[in-house]
Amino acid sequence: MYFNDAISDLVLTLPGTSNIRLPKRFMVPEEVVPVEYRKHLREVESFWKLIQEDNPKKLAILRQYALGDVMMLTPILHAIQRLRQDVLTLVATGQSYMDVFKHWPGISTVRHDHLHTREWDLGIALNGLLELDVWH
Repeated sequence: MYFNDAISDLVLTLPGTSNIRLPKRFMVPEEVVPVEYRKHLREVESFWKLIQEDNPKKLAILRQYALGDVMMLTPILHAIQRLRQDVLTLVATGQSYMDVFKHWPGISTVRHDHLHTREWDLGIALNGLLELDVWH
């Protein structure tokens, strides 16, 4: 996993695609980061270890596509709340899926394209990545 520990966002220019913005204090799996950008990021052992070491009060999770994929966040959110009862979690997702979490204590939602309007201490991008073993 790689972590943008910089004081500003990082824009990754990928061949054949549009630019990808990696917000400051956000983590992404290795498979997402081209080799030439890795020198600008801090390598971290695991998401869980960083949550424990970094001690965030507000955690942002980006998962914007497909209802089933968004629903797959539920065991992750339960595990986060068991590990860190004091952390507030912000789920950045599509407008159609925000209601999934509206009655869940400690969880708030924001449209994924409005994530930049909210504050967080630590974030992780999980678009299309739950199929990978990014947790260990």
